Amino acid sequence: MSRAIGGLALVLALAGCAGAPARAPEGTPAVTIALSATNNVFDRPQLDVVADAPFAIEFDNRDVVPHNVSIQGGPPGMVGEVFGGPQKRTYVFASLPAGSYQFRCDLHLEMVGTLTSVAP
Repeated sequence: MSRAIGGLALVLALAGCAGAPARAPEGTPAVTIALSATNNVFDRPQLDVVADAPFAIEFDNRDVVPHNVSIQGGPPGMVGEVFGGPQKRTYVFASLPAGSYQFRCDLHLEMVGTLTSVAP
């Protein structure tokens, strides 16, 4: 019984960390970027997108543990769904003004990178 309660607590904790899923913006993404995670590390430390245009991140979680991708410093709601792997998800994000932002996994805060939104 205690094992079942512990498992339920873990599921609820992970659900609480997920945050709101990324909002699907109107229009077609200007760019789709491939990003993967292996051994709790993103394969790329730098992502570039077009400023003021929706974009997508095709995220390949190659780990068994859950991960996600969220954009820090942008509008609220730029949080992708948390999921275990190996699986893939495509997150579609709203546009960002030109500038530099951090992307990260909300469950493993050491998993970070820089997303640069560049004017066309």
